Amino acid sequence: MQRKQASSSSELRRVLHHETYRNNENHFLHRLHCVVLVSEGYCCNEVAELFGEHPRTVERWVHKVETDGIDGLKNTQKTGRPKKLSTHQRKSIKREINTPPWTIGIHKDKWTGRLLAEHIKRKYGVVLSERQCQRLLLQARARRTQ
Repeated sequence: MQRKQASSSSELRRVLHHETYRNNENHFLHRLHCVVLVSEGYCCNEVAELFGEHPRTVERWVHKVETDGIDGLKNTQKTGRPKKLSTHQRKSIKREINTPPWTIGIHKDKWTGRLLAEHIKRKYGVVLSERQCQRLLLQARARRTQ
């Protein structure tokens, strides 16, 4: 009997990854599944490769279960630097990026990282690097092509 393969393993992996991280419960079950496989004798490297994770990530999950129990795998409040832009500001900027700069009173035909950084600083009082603004522009272009 011939072995059946998905038509595009990379596409299937992308869809599964999206579904895994779509909500907290799916993400918790994904982590739990990885830890169960390690407890069954698979090494962290093997599990990480199977599920597209970094081996150190799987090791952290195993350690969390050992120290905090199963609840250690549940999503907790994220720590780290607060976002510079509010959700409302980000949505507004995304709308602006999807139109030429001249439609909002800037005398240019095309957005650049530097131009967007200047616009955000002037309109929102938030300083973003040119590179960060270039990433925002790339994300906007990627969404338009999808």
